[in-house]
Amino acid sequence: MKEKKYLTYTSVDPKLVALASSLSEAISIFVFLVGTAVLIGWRFNLVILTSVSPQFFAMKPNAAVALMLLGASLWFLQNKRPKKWLRNVGRICAASAMLLGLLTFIEYIFGWNLNIDLILFKKSVTNLTALTLYPGRMGFVATLNFIFLGWG
Repeated sequence: MKEKKYLTYTSVDPKLVALASSLSEAISIFVFLVGTAVLIGWRFNLVILTSVSPQFFAMKPNAAVALMLLGASLWFLQNKRPKKWLRNVGRICAASAMLLGLLTFIEYIFGWNLNIDLILFKKSVTNLTALTLYPGRMGFVATLNFIFLGWG
């Protein structure tokens, strides 16, 4: 009987590891800041911060919160942070983003309204998205993205 051979890595280029780590850290900061900018845009009615262009739909506040949670999760789950409690904070952030996506997904699938869409900015969201059936609700595809990214 032949012995199975598994692919193993005997050496990893430390420069490549450092580059990937730095890139991951930079992306976590960027994602968190994008979510923060969107929330600032909703707070002060700055359309430029809530949407890429006036012709496009605005990112909803709950989607911005989920982005912030995922950015924080990526930051806390870095190997540079070996303390267990920091990694647990990262896991909680990811689970919270996944839960937010899952609850919104359930709203779409069952036609429910759990009233999580207008918790942060009820007045400004309803003013700017009054033509939609559920003002403030993130898009269906966004819910799937947050479920999968939080799970990952």
